[in-house]
Amino acid sequence: MNASMQAAIAATREAEYATLTRAGMPIANPLFHYYQPGYSSIDVATGLAYPAKADRARANPKVGLLLGPAVHAHDPIAMLEHGAPDASALADQPVVVIAARAAVRDGDIQANTDRYIGQFLAEHPKVGPDWDLVKTKLHYWARIWVECVPVRVLFWPEGRIDSEAPLVWQAAADAEYPQSDRAPQSAPTPRADWPVEHWQQRAQGVIRAFPQPILTAADGDGFPLPFPVLGAELAEDGFALTLARHSPWEPVGPACLSFGAMATFLGALDDGDVTRFRVSRLIGNLPHVFDTPDDQLVTMMGRLRAELDRRSQSMPVVERP
Repeated sequence: MNASMQAAIAATREAEYATLTRAGMPIANPLFHYYQPGYSSIDVATGLAYPAKADRARANPKVGLLLGPAVHAHDPIAMLEHGAPDASALADQPVVVIAARAAVRDGDIQANTDRYIGQFLAEHPKVGPDWDLVKTKLHYWARIWVECVPVRVLFWPEGRIDSEAPLVWQAAADAEYPQSDRAPQSAPTPRADWPVEHWQQRAQGVIRAFPQPILTAADGDGFPLPFPVLGAELAEDGFALTLARHSPWEPVGPACLSFGAMATFLGALDDGDVTRFRVSRLIGNLPHVFDTPDDQLVTMMGRLRAELDRRSQSMPVVERP
């Protein structure tokens, strides 16, 4: 990657990270990412108690990333740290789309936890004063890392995804990619059924609060690539979408429409006179990280212990570096 691409990746803290289910359904999630120019991978982390994002990457290492200051400005996580977005400040900001190969790291959960705490606190200093409270949230700090090594990068230096073709970087054809740690041999922990309302009920609120949702579909090489849509309107069976001219995939087939951490809808694209995203279901939200109800905390801790047992590892110790 050239220096401008690397700088744009390093300048943002949050990425939209996309994986594929075994059935080929893309699922995208906003995650903090960690990268420094010159590094070979862009790293994300997910909780060991809710490992589906890592499990999908281990089963199919083709993943996608979307980064850009304007992309995540309306996400609640970003607004918590930076306040409501300033439209004028977001104009002409870069957009980066990355097709990558993933390697899952869960062979040493204690080391993963230590690394995550150090990097998280360094980049989110507002958490520091509340450390005595947040350190007790073991279900959050115990982490799986996913290393995402770029295969192809699409770069819009000024974010003009509708009017300008991207700059493209491609890895060498003979490039080698790291392999995931060995998967646990026992059966995975059953999926938790987190609370979820009817999809239309959620859609009415998020479409007002997050005006530029992110659509994820697989490209011709099978990478699930998240990309901003220019507009979305609620329809009877889903959403009517206005797509950018230089979207990185054909708007057909299984897809995911995400409104940051507010809502993630799964469904399918139908490209007629108007591009339709037909909703099949709304994914239930994980409990709030630092304000988890007691019953859901019990569920989380049970899942954490089960996943540690699957890996024959002990409960990690949470300590501030």
